[in-house]
Amino acid sequence: MRLALLLFLIVPLLAASPSFARPASFEPTPACPRHVEERVLEAASAARGPRPEESAWQVRASACGAWPGDSSLTVAVVAAARAESDTDAELTKVDLVVALVERDTPRVRAHHVRVLDEDAGFRIDESSLALDRAVYRLKPGVAAFGVDVLSGYIPNCADQGVGPLRTLYVREGSRLVPVLEDVPLRGWVDIVPPPSRCNWGADEARARTARYRTTIAVVPRRGADWAQLVVSVRRTEEARKPAPPRTRRLVLEHDGERYGLPGGRDWQPWTPFED
Repeated sequence: MRLALLLFLIVPLLAASPSFARPASFEPTPACPRHVEERVLEAASAARGPRPEESAWQVRASACGAWPGDSSLTVAVVAAARAESDTDAELTKVDLVVALVERDTPRVRAHHVRVLDEDAGFRIDESSLALDRAVYRLKPGVAAFGVDVLSGYIPNCADQGVGPLRTLYVREGSRLVPVLEDVPLRGWVDIVPPPSRCNWGADEARARTARYRTTIAVVPRRGADWAQLVVSVRRTEEARKPAPPRTRRLVLEHDGERYGLPGGRDWQPWTPFED
């Protein structure tokens, strides 16, 4: 059972100050060399077993960068689909493979595979992946790194949206394990939509948009306990007379397996303000 200690605060009231806080941002990471992409996809195929009916991979995006936690390793992320997935234009399954690769060989030392479903509102393109180069020290001997995924498509006439989404991974032997999944780093909601081609009759003077930016901080604990993760969301408004900025904080405890957001993947950055 996932346990999450929720503390929504308007002003900071934490007893311990965070050891690390990173502003939410998205900077696409340079793509991996082709031979690294091939090694990572080979590891993913070997782990799940052969599927003779499948054809060659189609790499949609990749990102590679040195991991500060170990200079001998590279973090490699590859998003790839099988050719036969394209038979369904409305839904394509894309494998997102996150791996730690030896810098010199490159041998895959640990990896994790997750299936992403592309649909009318979500697409992976060459600029969809980024690495968070920070080291999240969650307990003695355990450090996490972040992977950001951003949809390459924004639906027309949307009145709200989020992205990119950050997932933190830790290494357990030959596996990479997600310990915090799909935290939206940014979000926006049109409270009163502005004039646009989808909203010709809107009054620009009344337009009001709420914007949300997220940070993730680590609050260490003494001894061998897992650190707390603090997810902070800052809300601002774009309007003629905007409301004052507000910040809410969500304190997450490790439940023995991971850190859980309330509502899981349905959690949105505006959720803490719905009171």
